[in-house]
Amino acid sequence: MLPRTFDYGGKLATMYKDIDLCLTEAKQLKVPMWVGSAVVQLWFQAMTEGRGEDDYTTLIQMIEKWAGVTVGGNDLGTGE
Repeated sequence: MLPRTFDYGGKLATMYKDIDLCLTEAKQLKVPMWVGSAVVQLWFQAMTEGRGEDDYTTLIQMIEKWAGVTVGGNDLGTGE
């Protein structure tokens, strides 16, 4: 994310599936996963935006848009 190449090598859709499976298993085992529940919602938002085929590191771009910031890039963090 910091070098802004967004090419780590994993699809958002695959990671979303894995997170969802983890939460399903945890629920069956009655293991609370408070943070995991929030995480799956964040990834689901990315999926609804059509980012499923994107590298999962692009998730930061969605958060950057909400926050009005850019992570990484130059020393000022503006990406310019």
